[in-house]
Amino acid sequence: TLRRQDAFDPLPAPAAGAQPRSLEQAAPVPATPAGQRRIAPILVGGIAAVLLLLAGAAFLFRPPAPPAAPTPTTLPATLVVAVPSEAPATPAPALTPPPTEAAPATAATVVAAADTATAGPPSATPTAGAVAAAPTPAGTLRRQDAFDPLPAPAPAEYDAYALLSSSGLENDIDNLNTPGSTAGFQNPGTYRIALDGANQSRAVALARFAYSAFSLQIDLADASDAAAAGNLGQGVVVRERDRDHFYAVLLDARNGQYAVRKLDGPDHWSDLVPWTAAPGIQPRGTANRLRVDGAGDEFTVYLNDALLAHFSDGAYQSGMLGLIATNLDATKSVLDFDNLGIWSSDPAGPAATLDANRGMIRIPGGEFIMGWYAKPEEQAHMVDVPPFYLDATEVTNKAYRECVAAGKCTPPAAPPPGDAHANYFRQAQFDSYPVVYVAWTQAQAYCTWAQKRLPTEAEWEKAAGWDSTAQVKAVWPWADNRFDPQRLNSQESNPGYTTAVRQFGPELNGTFDMAGNVREWTSSLAQPYPYNAADGREDLGAPDARIYRGGSWLHTWGKAQTFFREGSPPDEQVSDVGFRCAATP
Repeated sequence: TLRRQDAFDPLPAPAAGAQPRSLEQAAPVPATPAGQRRIAPILVGGIAAVLLLLAGAAFLFRPPAPPAAPTPTTLPATLVVAVPSEAPATPAPALTPPPTEAAPATAATVVAAADTATAGPPSATPTAGAVAAAPTPAGTLRRQDAFDPLPAPAPAEYDAYALLSSSGLENDIDNLNTPGSTAGFQNPGTYRIALDGANQSRAVALARFAYSAFSLQIDLADASDAAAAGNLGQGVVVRERDRDHFYAVLLDARNGQYAVRKLDGPDHWSDLVPWTAAPGIQPRGTANRLRVDGAGDEFTVYLNDALLAHFSDGAYQSGMLGLIATNLDATKSVLDFDNLGIWSSDPAGPAATLDANRGMIRIPGGEFIMGWYAKPEEQAHMVDVPPFYLDATEVTNKAYRECVAAGKCTPPAAPPPGDAHANYFRQAQFDSYPVVYVAWTQAQAYCTWAQKRLPTEAEWEKAAGWDSTAQVKAVWPWADNRFDPQRLNSQESNPGYTTAVRQFGPELNGTFDMAGNVREWTSSLAQPYPYNAADGREDLGAPDARIYRGGSWLHTWGKAQTFFREGSPPDEQVSDVGFRCAATP
């Protein structure tokens, strides 16, 4: 309810014969005896004379008057910084440093939002200086992480990796992936990006989560040495398509400013919101809470739980989330991130289903996160894959023998002397075991005979590790993101050779043995990322090395990860490589 509205207009002139009224409509004055009425004018006149003398003295001895205050500028009640989706980009080798001194606030960039707790008629004036508080994030909480240290005692190597990688953030504390910078988990429980040179940036994707409608919240702090000088930016990345296409929201706590930038190609930056003063930024040494909400073309930024700004751009409709640091003209910085929260209101996607008639799993189409951060040339990126079918199991000895009997396949290579199973392919006791010692060309021939094809490596990775219902990437082919030697045939479980297909339970999307047993050929040439099916890597006639995927009985947990890839000559025939087939609906 509107409790008070006042334009401070002058009082109206009293009607003829009316008594003067006070601002609060004083009560009528009671009658006064006649004697008192005669004395009152004399007393009033004497008091007036004394006041005039005092006023004259004050005028003679008054101090100099201060200069007149400038007329205040009225800011809009709500600001929306809208940028057309086709806004021209300004090339820049790196993020532009903000001014040394904080720029003055302008009506084009500052939010002075109305008090949302009070409703009134359309003509009501907002409370001056009030700022809209951040609403509760929309959707479901998908990830919450305080980056706490690993519990004691020290877990097994693969358990430690699972804990550290559960957010999808890289742990490059040895400066391997990006010389001159490090990014990783620090005690007593923060994620830290350290930069060692001016004009240097580091963006780190949360390579497990990709959303369209989201809220991303994080606490930011400058942990640099107190003597460190220069301008820098610290913030978040949203809707990341790959490492050269994303939006970045940056704070500069040293100068009390923020900016929103768009990267749409290598070193091709444009400003959606230029560096702008933000009085709500806490000074260096104090954490700032940054939150960015995105839905469609619209984004809203909150600083320390209060509305900061809006911006609009339609170039990237979905993508990964992440963290970013940039030194601008600072020569060295240490920037900490803490208390991560991710919410999303994206609807659940379709699940993978079993086609019992074909013995294949139908994997739904759509985008997924391909890659990881383990190698600089294999960074995570978004790839759109149409729906496809994939064999639930690896092709067995029995199935492959049928192709040989039909004259469409050649027999596998003979095992070398000393192999544990010299007659592995021919013995009935191994009928349900995966065929091995087959080259890429032999695998391709079998899938063609079966009226199928080899899967692309993008299809293989999506089937192995993408949860389409939750839009989350699995590090291993199980929804709980844990490596367990009892779930697969690997060096940790130590069976010493292949095992029958389906011996271990089903995986995330209903497949079997994508983490272990044997590695598997794909149709793709061994070329660097980003993956693009139209760039020639799916040329089946090319003689170059092909990619195989997955772990095997011969290898440890590292190669069992869903994103691990290796290339090999197409004629290679070894004891731990087999295949499975795919099909197009």
